[in-house]
Amino acid sequence: MPYIDPTGVNPGWSLEAQLGLGLTKWVDDVATGKALGQLRAEKEAEINAAYEAATAALALGYPESERETWPVQIMESAAVLAGEEVDTPWIDAAAVARGISRDQLAIKIRDMDVLYRQISGALTGKRQALRDLVQAAQTPEAIAAVVWG
Repeated sequence: MPYIDPTGVNPGWSLEAQLGLGLTKWVDDVATGKALGQLRAEKEAEINAAYEAATAALALGYPESERETWPVQIMESAAVLAGEEVDTPWIDAAAVARGISRDQLAIKIRDMDVLYRQISGALTGKRQALRDLVQAAQTPEAIAAVVWG
C-alpha cells in the first residue's frame, strides 16, 4: 500500500515510509478518515461496554456484600454435596436462617452457580466471537456491521 504525505508538503506517494519527509500515512487511512486499527479499537470498546452491561445484569438484585460471599458459598456447597466432613459455617448459618436443610441450600447454590457459569460463558464467548470478527474485518463497513445486539 503506498504512503502519502498527509500534510501536503510532499505531494506524491512512495511504497516505503519516508518518515523524514512526512510520508507516514497509508492511502487507505486518508480515504476512510480513520485507520482500520482505530476503528477496530473503537468497535472493541463498544463491544466490551455491551458485554460489561450484560454481565453486570447477572448480579442485579444481589447486594455487593452477598456477592462477596459467592466463592465461599460455592466452596462450601461443593463440600456438602461431596459428603465431606468439613466445617461449612456459612451454609449452616444461612440454611438455619432460611429454614431449609444444609443439603437443600447446597443444591440451590450449586444450581445457581451452574446457571451463572452457563450465562457468563455464553456472554464471554459472544464477546470473543465479535472481537474475532472485528479483527478479521478488512473494511470500515465490515467493522461497523459487527454489533452486540
